[in-house]
Amino acid sequence: MGYRLLLIALLILIVANLLLGLVALISPRSGDRARMVRALSFRIGLSLFAFVILLLGWALGWWFPHRL
Repeated sequence: MGYRLLLIALLILIVANLLLGLVALISPRSGDRARMVRALSFRIGLSLFAFVILLLGWALGWWFPHRL
């Protein structure tokens, strides 16, 4: 159960950082460019962390991909 909550929290954080980057992108202020880069860089880091958590969970048997 904790594994799923961790993944859901990571997905929420990823979407929130994506939205922060979008807000900084459409903002007319010139200082928001650094904020946009920081938000999108953090999103990339969170996405990589989520991918590693998924691989680790699969290797440890916490979840299994669907079999067709």
